Amino acid sequence: MSEINNKLLFDKIPIEKNFDKRNIVEYAKVSDVLVSTMLRLKGIGLAANQIALNYRAFAIMLDDVPEVMFNPEII
Repeated sequence: MSEINNKLLFDKIPIEKNFDKRNIVEYAKVSDVLVSTMLRLKGIGLAANQIALNYRAFAIMLDDVPEVMFNPEII
């Protein structure tokens, strides 16, 4: 088994507090990359930091429909 050396996998990513129209294109691009990568790799879920994106976000398949979540919280 190989050792994981990707620091981004272990860094705590800050919560994004600036969800506004200025950033909507950026978040759409992140969403596209997450979903396209997940589908290409035939996955059912993918976190942004797994593919070296410094966002608190993940993509997941729900009822065969890809969904992207930003700033997820377990409550």
